[in-house]
Amino acid sequence: PLTPTEFDVLWCLVEAGGHVRSREQIKARVWGPGHHGTPRTIDNFLAQLRAKLEADPAEPRILLTVRGVGYRFHA
Repeated sequence: PLTPTEFDVLWCLVEAGGHVRSREQIKARVWGPGHHGTPRTIDNFLAQLRAKLEADPAEPRILLTVRGVGYRFHA
């Protein structure tokens, strides 16, 4: 099971339709523009989601990192 925030982060990536979302876009969509979290907050949530959803979290196939840009969902 996912926490409500994990679900929101996942849904943010799913609704992007395969396009990359930056950490800032994810943060604004999930927590709102006034949230004071750091980019590391997003990284931590992606690590938690990978641990729950990926067969091998070290080699993700669903929640992909686009280096220097952000993350994307690959169905």
